[in-house]
Amino acid sequence: MDLIIEISDGRIGVQCKRCPGKISVSVVQEAYAEKDMHDCGEFLLYYSRREDGRKDKCSSLGSR
Repeated sequence: MDLIIEISDGRIGVQCKRCPGKISVSVVQEAYAEKDMHDCGEFLLYYSRREDGRKDKCSSLGSR
């Protein structure tokens, strides 16, 4: 998980991905497994992509 948010009734895990196309099933399965490892009741999978071929701003920051 890239971010764990603690709320009054539990924890939410957030996984961020930058993908050139659709997210694969294995990415979702990995996030789901990490949810349990970090004792999160919920998880959010956020992803970004550019459809126009330009680099997104994240790539200039050196994010993975």
